[in-house]
Amino acid sequence: MKINFFKKIWYSIAKVGKYKDMKEEGLFSSIRYIIGIFALSAIMLAIVATIIQSNLINRIIDYMDQKLPEMTFKENKLSMEGEEDIILNDTIFKSAFNNIVIINPMLEEQEAINQYYNLAEEKYNAVVFLSDKYIVITTKYSPASDVGDGIEIHHYTDESSKYISDETKEYKKSDLISYFKGNKPWVMYIGQYFIIYLVSFTIIYSLYIIFIALTMWVTIKILKIKWEFKEAIMNTIYGSTLSILSYTIYIIIGYFANFTIPFVDVIRILLIFIYLYIILIIEKRDKSANISNNK
Repeated sequence: MKINFFKKIWYSIAKVGKYKDMKEEGLFSSIRYIIGIFALSAIMLAIVATIIQSNLINRIIDYMDQKLPEMTFKENKLSMEGEEDIILNDTIFKSAFNNIVIINPMLEEQEAINQYYNLAEEKYNAVVFLSDKYIVITTKYSPASDVGDGIEIHHYTDESSKYISDETKEYKKSDLISYFKGNKPWVMYIGQYFIIYLVSFTIIYSLYIIFIALTMWVTIKILKIKWEFKEAIMNTIYGSTLSILSYTIYIIIGYFANFTIPFVDVIRILLIFIYLYIILIIEKRDKSANISNNK
């Protein structure tokens, strides 16, 4: 009788004595199982990451709604109420867009460069929106240089068609806020995060499993215990379950709290070795019991 996926998780963590039954289903069954564990961890992390992404977007929308005055964009011209410049440099905003954003349609190109170049930071560019263009200023720019390195100039006429279908329509602040509120493709976010985590877990833990299984196989050869390499791989796969799931929970906790464990990579490898050691003890015990019974 085949053992279902979730029962294998329980057996792998809490009933090491059942490894023998699971191994009877063969190597390909154990490979399907570990891929399932990778997928389970990836979907858990993808959902959590998407929820955090959603909360971040909502906070950015609230921040923009409070900071931005009434603005109008029509026929590739930007205008804004009031004469004071708007500087969006909140930590949340910078981390989301990797830029400090300044809006001042009343300035000319060189005036904007002279006034805002010192806002560019090591990790963040200063992006200045003028009436007919926006300027990207990086830390490479120096007022003493005549070359203009570190300055990128983008005209709205070249960029607006990527985002605006009707350039004759008048767009206001409310349209910008509505765009960010409606631009939340949760399925796409979950899918992207899922692929990232699945690939990451598959690569890292596959290397762990092969390395640990090879190490154990060589060790048991020295100890003259009869394990084939295939059996070492299967034992390592099932013995990796707690390591993978506990590391997944560790990442999730890290999303919500400033929580770190020293040498976490060493600990998750050590967990696998502990399970393999327990397997060796159980198999040695069972072998001794069989010999006693045969006598």
